[in-house]
Amino acid sequence: MASAQTVLETSISELPLIHRGKVRDVYQVTDNELLMVATDRLSAFDCVLPTPIPRKGEVLTQLSAFWFKKFDKLVDHHFLTANFDEMPAVGVSGPLIDFDGFTRQCVGHVERAGGCVCHAVAT
Repeated sequence: MASAQTVLETSISELPLIHRGKVRDVYQVTDNELLMVATDRLSAFDCVLPTPIPRKGEVLTQLSAFWFKKFDKLVDHHFLTANFDEMPAVGVSGPLIDFDGFTRQCVGHVERAGGCVCHAVAT
């Protein structure tokens, strides 16, 4: 049985990479919109481990999309779509990025959210 392809790092030449986290890569589409690409990187205890989990990014993105849609009428949120065909095209060369079928499921289109001010008092 062949092992599934894993996505450890992404590169979208048409968009600026603004953050590479432990699991997600974030690209700026416009001043107010971002693409979040969930990779198959595995993290635990604030460390990225060397062994990726095949299709983890797809599961994370689609699970998030499900719950954002489920609560869409109840809670304001930053999520726009995880449907690749509804995402904006960037650049003159055609589609935003030439992902294969399952990798397209790793991409979420979101609005840039404002900061959240939290105050904590240690006792």
